[in-house]
Amino acid sequence: MSHWLDSAHAELEKTLSEGGADFVQIQLLHRRAGGEARLLPLAMERRVAVLVNRPFARGGLFDEVKGKPP
Repeated sequence: MSHWLDSAHAELEKTLSEGGADFVQIQLLHRRAGGEARLLPLAMERRVAVLVNRPFARGGLFDEVKGKPP
């Protein structure tokens, strides 16, 4: 199962809850969408593999932390 829109997270969450997937590919660009707060724990609970589409926003997220202490 794969989707690239944050607006599909609710539908993906429903499908995961029903046990209808072996793996899910999602995009986690916008924290306000709640993907990491809801989908990742649910996938772990259901033992569903997760592939992150465009990890680190194609490198753009590194710009946000560049020069900041770890």
